[in-house]
Formats: sequence, structure tokens, C-alpha cells
Amino acid sequence: MSGINNSGQVAGGGSNGTVGQSQAFISSPAGSTLIPLPVGWSSSGGVTINNLGQVTGNIFNSFTGYPQVFIGTASRLSIIPLPSGEVSAEVLGINDSGQVAGWVSDPFNPQAFIGTASGLTVLPLPAGWNYGFGEAINASGQVAGSVKNATTDQVIIWTSTGSTVLPLPAGWYFAAAEGINDSGQVAGAGDNSAGVNQAFVATASGYTLIPLPAGATYAVADQPGCLNNSGVVVGESDSGGWIWSASTGTRLLNTMVPSAWNISNAISISQNGRILAQGLLNGGASQYVELIPTTPTTPAPRTGLLMIAGLLLVFAFRFGSGLTHRKKMG
Repeated sequence: MSGINNSGQVAGGGSNGTVGQSQAFISSPAGSTLIPLPVGWSSSGGVTINNLGQVTGNIFNSFTGYPQVFIGTASRLSIIPLPSGEVSAEVLGINDSGQVAGWVSDPFNPQAFIGTASGLTVLPLPAGWNYGFGEAINASGQVAGSVKNATTDQVIIWTSTGSTVLPLPAGWYFAAAEGINDSGQVAGAGDNSAGVNQAFVATASGYTLIPLPAGATYAVADQPGCLNNSGVVVGESDSGGWIWSASTGTRLLNTMVPSAWNISNAISISQNGRILAQGLLNGGASQYVELIPTTPTTPAPRTGLLMIAGLLLVFAFRFGSGLTHRKKMG
């Protein structure tokens, strides 16, 4: 599962055990609904979801073996046509207008795209860059992602008037953006010269590096929807799932949930603060969980704000091992 909206719906894909076959679904703590597969298409997987309940993801047929992009709801699925000359497309982002972002390939030269249900438009590469990947899209249609050449990967923001490649932080050798909010702030992760994976938030003006959570040797924000409009970022580390904001710093989610839970990974966060995560209850099997901020009914004056920021209730729903997107760069 990946992606969560303000209603607590998430996108995902699962298999009934048949090799090579999977199906996209929309899920919530109340249950899951499969998105129908069109005739002639063998498998699909949901990647992310907007606040209208529209899911975008990738779909395969048994003839080409290459993925294409779809937009779907609980009742139907529409496959987006490929641009001329391209043989495959993969998607990672959708906004509330139904615009999507990802990349297309021929299949050897990936380039970023922006699109709708009617088609995809390739985003131009800046001079000196060989490949482009669209990772996220905001309400204004700005697309964030990464560009790659023979030596490095760097963050890029495409707008309607052009693009901006962000210089790497000092000592880093690659970075990729995975989320963008409506203020044009991006979030993602990269590697420094010491080989440490670290998350960041950034704008066209520069980077803010997110401190590692307590006890961690790495921390990344590398999933669709890892950043919201409040500037809050979630991610994973070898100490567990974490949450960061400029005002509170980096906090392990294990310090914010009932003690029986171990939150191993925070995947995405909605605009109203709901978090899709993975966790274990009393050392049991890993589950997908939804973390919901809550306000106590009678807070003490000095602790009320801390409770609002810190107390989370956990609702668990089981789907076995999850399907997670990971695109390794470099």
C-alpha cells in the first residue's frame, strides 16, 4: 500500500497467490474494494490516491510486458494512452485535479511526464541531463523528481514555464525528490560522501537536511505522499518510522503510539495528518496501519498542544506483506 488521503483511503495492490497476477484496490480500516481490470489486461497495482478517491497506478497486459498508467475509482479504471514513440509509463503522483506525474520510456531513455486521463505530455530535459523521473505533483501542476546524467542524480522542479535543477547539498553525490506540496516545497532523500542516506526538504533556494531520528544510521523519505502542505515529512529508518516538522524536529513514531506497537516505517501523510505506516503489534506480523492524530477531550493547559501534536490512535488492517515502490538511483 502507498498513499493516503484525508478520508483515510489508501491505494495498493495485492495478489491472491496466482503468479504474475495482481490487482489494484482502494482500502481503509473498514475494508477494501478491488478496482476492476479491463478485458485484456492481466494485472495492476495502485500507487497513490487523491482526496476525490481517484487512484493512479500501473497496469500490465500479457502481450508487451510493459506497464502503462491508469486512473481509477472503486467502480472503473481508465488506461492513459502513451505518447508517440514510447512503450511504457510508470506513475507516482496525482493531484486533486486528476493530473498525474511519472515517467515514460522507449524503453531505454526515461523522461518525466505530466498528464491526465486523456494523455501524457513529456517534460523537457534541461541541457546536460540524460534521463528524467517525475515523482510527485502539486495542485498547481508543478512536478518534482530527479534528473540523471553520467555522474549524478539531482532534484528538479518542473513548472509551466520551465524547470529548475537544485544544486546538491555540500558533500552529497545524489538526491531525488519524492514529494511536493502546494507551496513548492519538496521532500526526498539522497546520499552523502560518507554513504549515509538522509532525508531532506528543499525549495528552489536550497536544502534543509532532516536530522536522523534517535539511534538511526540512515533515514529516508522515499515514498509517494511523504510530504504534506503543512511541511510535515514522514519516512523510515533503521530505528523505525519517523515524522519531522520544522517546529518539532525528527520524532520516532514509536514514542507517539501505544507501547504494544512497533512502527517500522511511515509511508505517507495526508493533508490533515493521517499517516499510512507499517507496524507490528506485540512482536507479531507486520501490518499496514493508519495513524490518526487526536485531541484529548479535557487537556491540561500545559500539555494540550503536546497531546495534539503527539498522541496517535492506531487502527490496523491486515494484508500480509505489502507492495512498496522503490526506485534506486545512482
